[in-house]
Amino acid sequence: MGSGRAALLPPWPERSPRPVSDRLCLPGILFVLRNDIARQLLPPGLGFGSGQICRRRLDRWHRPGRGPDHAPTPHQAVTHPTT
Repeated sequence: MGSGRAALLPPWPERSPRPVSDRLCLPGILFVLRNDIARQLLPPGLGFGSGQICRRRLDRWHRPGRGPDHAPTPHQAVTHPTT
């Protein structure tokens, strides 16, 4: 992933630990979407974290008020990269 995509993600709240990095959750979410599997079937051996962690991270990224108003959603950033 390019460093430009990391800037699109909202900052992590300081009050809670980050068990799995954003860099691992995004490929996990993409793996679920690309392979058309249920998030519960995300293989833990791939290192993306559990499907539940990936779903919670995606929900956090899509909450209103995260990041600048002009920032694209993670889905838009992946499907329409600005290079």
